Amino acid sequence: LFDPQSMLPTTLEMLRILRGVAPFLLMTATFSGEMLAGLARALDAVVVPEDDDARKAIAALPSRRKLRRYHLVDGPLTAEAVLNAHRRRTLVVCNQVGRAQAMYRALRDHPQRGDTRVILLHARFLPDDRGRIESTLRTVFGKENRDPGRWIAVATQAIEVGLDITCEALHTELAPANAIVQRAGRCARYRDEEGDVYVYTHAVGDD
Repeated sequence: LFDPQSMLPTTLEMLRILRGVAPFLLMTATFSGEMLAGLARALDAVVVPEDDDARKAIAALPSRRKLRRYHLVDGPLTAEAVLNAHRRRTLVVCNQVGRAQAMYRALRDHPQRGDTRVILLHARFLPDDRGRIESTLRTVFGKENRDPGRWIAVATQAIEVGLDITCEALHTELAPANAIVQRAGRCARYRDEEGDVYVYTHAVGDD
């Protein structure tokens, strides 16, 4: 998540300078194997897991026992597509605030929405409003959720970090691979869950 032109090289240079002086740990869900190997060489670090046996042990953890299916959709992300795949909990992620707002309005006003409630989250909300919306998301999309209602949350990149939530279906506009992985982590997040991630090749705006 660090900016590749500023924060990331600054962080890596700091770690290189402090190597042998202070211990450090780097963790993320989106390191590539190539980047891990390069960091290990540059920082004289150990990559964990170190071998196939360790990787298999991690794969056997209870938290990894879930099923997430990926679908590439050659078309636009529309309210109709979202509602057709909707069950009980659905997340929709747009790359721009304007498109998220348009999607929210399209879902809210759609005749097929029924009793499904729609909520919107993006970075332009005032802090108090954003905090209230995030609290609602944690309540109705969280691990212990027992709300019997049906919900669709529309969001921007604001939903990629800091929210421990899950859903059965996640719809996202095409984005860099690390962003897709971050977003998909909000689908079938917990043990024994199943979910579907739909990646759309086109986006539709207000026009």
